[in-house]
Amino acid sequence: MMTNELCQVKVEKVMSSKLVTVNRNTTLEEIESIMNTYKIHHVPVVEQDNVLVGLISQRDILLLRDWSSQLGHRAAIVRNDALLKSTLAEDVMKTKIMNVSKDDSLVYCADIFRENLFQALPVVEDGIIIGIITTYDLIDVAYN
Repeated sequence: MMTNELCQVKVEKVMSSKLVTVNRNTTLEEIESIMNTYKIHHVPVVEQDNVLVGLISQRDILLLRDWSSQLGHRAAIVRNDALLKSTLAEDVMKTKIMNVSKDDSLVYCADIFRENLFQALPVVEDGIIIGIITTYDLIDVAYN
C-alpha cells in the first residue's frame, strides 16, 4: 500500500470489532483474567446496550500492584490478591476518554496517539462502542 493510500484508510478497516467488555461492577481480578485469556491490554467498561462509560488498561492494574510482589514477597502477593478481588472497574476506570469514529482516518488516530499518553481509542457511534483501535493495529498496518 502506498503512503497516500495508507492516509486514506479508515478506522473501520483496521479496528477490532469483536470486543470483550465489562460492566462497572466487574472486579479487577476478573478484568485481569480477561486480559490474560484474550491477550488484550484494554477493556471497555459499558452500561446497558454497550454504552461506553469507561476504559481500563493493563497499566491501570499494574499500577495498583505492589512492586514487591514482583519479587515474590508473599505478603505483597496476598495484599494484591485482596485488592484485585475487592476493587471494581468503576473504581479505576478512565471516564474522560477520547474516542474516534469508524470513518476517521488512521492518520488522525496516529496523530492522537503521538500527542497523548494512551495506546487505545474506542470507536464509538452514538455513544455505543463498536470497536477499538490500538497503536499495535497501526503498527500492523504500516508493517504489512
